[in-house]
Amino acid sequence: MIRDELGMPGCFKHGRLRRDNDTMGKKQHSKDRMFLTATEWKELGGKRETAGRSSYRPLAFDSCALSLQPFETPVCTPEGVLFDILNLFPYVQKHKKSPITGESMTSKEIVRLNMAKNNGGKWHCPVTFKEFTDHTHVVAVKPSGNVYAYEAVEELNIKRKNWTDLMTGEPFTRKDIITLQDPGNATHMSLRDISNFKHLEEMRAEEAARVAGESADQKVTSTIRTNASTEMVIKEFQKQKRAREDEEALKAAEAEAASVDAQGREAEEEEELRKKGGGGATKKRRLILIQDLHPGKAITTGAAAASFTATGVDLATENTCRPASEEEIRLVRYKYARKLGKKGYVQLQTTLGNVNLEIHCDFVPRTSENFLGLCLRGFYDGLSFHRVIQGFMAQGGCPQGDGRGGATVWSLGGEGGGEAGAQGGGFKDEFDSRLVHDKRGILSMANSGKDTNRSQFFITFKGCRHLDNKHAVFGRVVGGMDVLKKIEEVEVGKEDKPKEEVKIIKAVAFVNPFEESDKLFDAFIEEQRRERLAKEAFWKNNNALGFTRKKEGGEGGRDVGMERSAQEVAEAERTGGFYSQPGPQASAGWGGVGKYLSGGGGGGGGKDGGRKMTVLPQKVAAVGSEAEYRQLLQGPSPHPKESSKAFQQQALEGGGGKGKKQQSKGFGDFEGW
Repeated sequence: MIRDELGMPGCFKHGRLRRDNDTMGKKQHSKDRMFLTATEWKELGGKRETAGRSSYRPLAFDSCALSLQPFETPVCTPEGVLFDILNLFPYVQKHKKSPITGESMTSKEIVRLNMAKNNGGKWHCPVTFKEFTDHTHVVAVKPSGNVYAYEAVEELNIKRKNWTDLMTGEPFTRKDIITLQDPGNATHMSLRDISNFKHLEEMRAEEAARVAGESADQKVTSTIRTNASTEMVIKEFQKQKRAREDEEALKAAEAEAASVDAQGREAEEEEELRKKGGGGATKKRRLILIQDLHPGKAITTGAAAASFTATGVDLATENTCRPASEEEIRLVRYKYARKLGKKGYVQLQTTLGNVNLEIHCDFVPRTSENFLGLCLRGFYDGLSFHRVIQGFMAQGGCPQGDGRGGATVWSLGGEGGGEAGAQGGGFKDEFDSRLVHDKRGILSMANSGKDTNRSQFFITFKGCRHLDNKHAVFGRVVGGMDVLKKIEEVEVGKEDKPKEEVKIIKAVAFVNPFEESDKLFDAFIEEQRRERLAKEAFWKNNNALGFTRKKEGGEGGRDVGMERSAQEVAEAERTGGFYSQPGPQASAGWGGVGKYLSGGGGGGGGKDGGRKMTVLPQKVAAVGSEAEYRQLLQGPSPHPKESSKAFQQQALEGGGGKGKKQQSKGFGDFEGW
């Protein structure tokens, strides 16, 4: 092999040697970069796989999971999903299920929340003043509904084992803590994933079905082999079909608009009637008798007794059941309201914002009905809070604006009236041990003494236990605590009257449980009335002992007395009944006690259809014949023509006396009977 001066083979002189120098020489680190190129990223790894990318789309913290818009009155489900009560409550009432999971749900499971806002209008923790964002761990305490940052509850409650609410002091347990948002908990955050919302899936399915229905015709036509002429025919056919569909849609829209207008007019008329009637408080009802109101209890008018003892009273010979009073009717209506167990909901739309109220119709129905009835009549519209004391309460509901006026729903009366004016001076206090002035936002009645409640009310700014059993609590604030704070902070002047008027623009009653409870009450009264009329119709043709009245001359004739069969009388005698003397008899010879005395010797008895009346004891006379008496005592006789004398002797011995001795005695001597 030829070698050069360095002893290297000749083949390394040129290119190969140069390549080796490039590899092993000063350029050997030319590719040792501190980063990866796009090709290396793709081939060697590190690039995110597009197929595995997550489609997680969380809902904003301050948004309602139904409307996907920011909420004003927050509530949540037991799982901790946030909603606005104005959206969730109607949905649950209609569908009876959760809009997120699709599982069964009732309105009682809705947890009402009290969330605080800072000066910037953002939701924040009232303890740490930390603003709630999409990355904040937020929890709620179920009994009070207060919402806090988890750090506050963890430090001040969980670690210290202090199981009382940080704002109100209400006791609670670890299970009462509801997680509203926890960014570190993937399971909980999946509930806030928009793609998992059940109600949105149902909407998408309905939309897909509609689109599929519209494109069905196009799919059919696309499978048909056509030429130019058939395509023109199909296009014309589809054009005519679209025209017919548009015409039908137009007619349907017009019909629907007419129906909506009619329903709107009916709703307006019904609302007007409800306002005039105070939501059922002053509804005019058919006359209700006390025995219909309380089955088995009959209280008469007392007219018969009064006419018997007083000459100045018109004569009355029959006792009639008196009608029930309005107060007696109300007491029974309130029993149904308590049994129903539902709350009322009212929104006070003020110049500073909206305040949502929950009314305890199931605890204090009289007070609740008065407030709801006044709201339905529009009584509070335009009135103002005439008295505001910071750290105590805000009072309103006075039509005069000075705290000296007021009215009840019954005093306003209306169409169908009820007891108009009967409670104009105020109605009775209604206290419940479960309802106390223990926290901020309690709705209670203002009064001027015992049993003087009318239209004025107040809302507390803190717990006021000294007012318990003096003012009737009938509700609480469930939304608009920030508005309540604004009302508390208004500047006041003389007699604690706000310098800048805080007016109630409108009081809207969203839920009135008395409409449902009154339907149950009316159904009960109607059922009792039908039963009473059926009993009256029965006793009209039957007396108290079960005798059926017979009429002379057929069905339309006059009553001639009562009759019972011999077997029925015998059965009554056997069981100790008192049917031994039936009603008056028209036949001769049944003339009372004298007939037995005059017929004692057998010669002075009366005639009965041409035959001599047999002298029998009182029980035998009830049967009316010798053959019937023998049949009842001894069974069917094999000798129906047995001597009447022997039969008479047997009867006399059964009466306890001899015939001759009885004959010799005068009238009035009943020895031996």
